[in-house]
Amino acid sequence: DSYRREHEKADAKIVFIARSNFLSQVTLDEAALLNHYSNNLALYRNPERIQVSYVQFDAATFFPTAEQRMAKQSAEVEQMVNAYYEQRGPDFFKGADGQPLSAAEAKQRIRDEDVRRSYALIEAQKSANLLIEALLDMTPKTAEAFEQKAADMGLQASVSQPFAQFETPAGAVFPPGFASTVFQLTPNEPFMEEAAVGTNAVFVAALKARFESTPKPFEEVRAQVTS
Repeated sequence: DSYRREHEKADAKIVFIARSNFLSQVTLDEAALLNHYSNNLALYRNPERIQVSYVQFDAATFFPTAEQRMAKQSAEVEQMVNAYYEQRGPDFFKGADGQPLSAAEAKQRIRDEDVRRSYALIEAQKSANLLIEALLDMTPKTAEAFEQKAADMGLQASVSQPFAQFETPAGAVFPPGFASTVFQLTPNEPFMEEAAVGTNAVFVAALKARFESTPKPFEEVRAQVTS
């Protein structure tokens, strides 16, 4: 009956058999591997990648300007410091010995690190926006023109290594979402229209090159095909 089925107990045993125990007994046919590779090329491709020219506006460069603004806005700065301290709580701020800092020490750290960096990033973004504005009516719109305009403004442009849409570009600590943003750039509209703000820097970039997705050579993916 239903009561017996719902309360019935069973004793079962599970045996796990690892396929790796039998790999030595498998003979791989080269033709079969190549056929599988050819029929599943979509699985063995290099993703589409792009390369960008970019200018990095480091927050540290703007610390002197940030400190001047903080001095003029001391009341606002103190409000920010106190709010951040209350939000985090006293136990969040610890010294090198692992012990909580005094309220005065913790607030000085907030002022010197967090608030100063926030002010500096605002100044960095202002400079980034000047570059963006200078690019608005530029012709031709190319990465080379971007690099020249940066040089004309006393800025140093760098060139990234090629990267895929969901990869983290090498060469700098780019903000989250930077790769997805610049992937939307096109040859006709290669310039960012809004600066990307990171933790310690602001970025403006231009599309330099786009590399289409290509199949990976069989020898490069042999181990993957075999598995």
